[in-house]
Amino acid sequence: SSDLSNNFTYDTQHATSTVVVPINNDYYNLSTKQLPVISGTAVDESLGNRVQGVGYSIKENATGMYWNVATSTFSSGSALFNALSFSNPNVWSSTHPTLQDGYVYAVRTVATDLAGNVEPLRTARLFTFDVSSPTARITRPTINSQVSSLPTISGTVSDNTGLPGVQTVELAVQVDTGTWYSSGSGTFDAGEALAPKTVSGNGSATFTFTPSLGLYRSQNGFVTARFRVVSGTTPTLLPTGFASSGE
Repeated sequence: SSDLSNNFTYDTQHATSTVVVPINNDYYNLSTKQLPVISGTAVDESLGNRVQGVGYSIKENATGMYWNVATSTFSSGSALFNALSFSNPNVWSSTHPTLQDGYVYAVRTVATDLAGNVEPLRTARLFTFDVSSPTARITRPTINSQVSSLPTISGTVSDNTGLPGVQTVELAVQVDTGTWYSSGSGTFDAGEALAPKTVSGNGSATFTFTPSLGLYRSQNGFVTARFRVVSGTTPTLLPTGFASSGE
């Protein structure tokens, strides 16, 4: 006779998964910062090959609805976990459903190990999908105004995702002869729009810029100013908000 034996592993600890992409509280679009997949890692007691599977859920925060693969819509009132694909040594990934502009999404992953232990729910990773450019408007000086001094340039800025979606506001100043102000030389000798100063930080609805140029003047007494707005996603040079100053 011969001896027979069966080996088995006794495991009462759950696996641990981590969402890597998207980055928490980050912004994504279709061009400069794409989000082709949702991905993460998972291990069971430091080993990737002891994880049986990983699923992810994605929720529209605005509606509170979760993605339902069966209906291809965000229509589930409770979390539904969709299977991720494995690649060595411990990476799990999947494409994601079509996202809506301006929406905040919440992503969670749940891992199951070979013994069937299911990972408890963890805090969701949040991200914003934003394909719309922000807007800025010059309020001082007013369009085509004639002024003898210009102590400040001010305006407003907005974004469809709210003020946290605005990363920076930059000012570029152009003289009527066509050249742009260069902060390096302190004169209007630049052939392209340069931003001499960031005039607003994240989350500001209004901005004020105190010029270091004194009164902007050309040989004809007029200059034009326009703003370039850079959102958390797409830089855009706006043709709006032109203003003139002079005596």
